[in-house]
Formats: sequence, C-alpha cells, structure tokens
Amino acid sequence: MKSLKILLVLIVAAVIGWLTWNYFAGPMSHKRDMRAFAASVEQCEPMEADIYMPISGLSMAHTVDGMSENRCHVRIETLGPHEIQCAFAVEDLPVIAQGFVDLADQVDIFGGADIRISTSNPDPLTQALNSEACATVAE
Repeated sequence: MKSLKILLVLIVAAVIGWLTWNYFAGPMSHKRDMRAFAASVEQCEPMEADIYMPISGLSMAHTVDGMSENRCHVRIETLGPHEIQCAFAVEDLPVIAQGFVDLADQVDIFGGADIRISTSNPDPLTQALNSEACATVAE
C-alpha cells in the first residue's frame, strides 16, 4: 500500500510538472506568444517576439514596427536567410491578425500541429503575405 501511495504521488508530481512546463515553456506558451503577436498586429502596436513555429521546430523573430504612412509595418523571419517585410493597410489588420490566431489554434497541448494548407483556396493570411504589401528580402 505504501508503494502505491508513492507511485500515486510520483504520477501526480509528473502531471503537475508537465502542465507547468506546458503552460510556461511548452505548446501553450507558444500559442500565447502567437496570440499576443496577433493582438499587436491588429492594433499595430510595436512588439518584437521570438515565436516558436511548429513546422520547423525553430523560434523565429516576429516584429511589429508600428504605423507609418497609414500602414502597419510587420517583419517575419523565415527559415532561409530571408525576412518577410510587410506594410499592411489598416483595414486589412483584423483579417491578418485572425490568420495568426488561426495559426496559434493549430498547435495542440502536446506540441503537435494540425497544419491546414490549401493551394486552391489559400487563407487570408497566406494571401496577405503573398500580396504586393509584402516583400521577401535577404537578411
């Protein structure tokens, strides 16, 4: 009976440890970071964050530089030695921000990602990142 209590305590401690890690440094933290970036994009408030990308397993810089000439300037690091630099129109910001929220929603509590890509009907974020508002430049 004593060994069963010890085993139960160890299991509870492991679950609490995993939940703590998940919230502060794991997948839930990554979701919060992406949602914070989305909120910053929607309001065009300056922000810089290294955001974990589940496809690559790497953290990449995401920056909102703020408003200039009635456009919100956003920079996103890519896997190659490049950066996507965008100047989004203010009226497009809610849709673009929702795209980043959708990316955050694709990460599950175990760190897996349910990536949904449609080449025949791309989502608004993909369309925005491939529009004339954005350019890919070498870092």
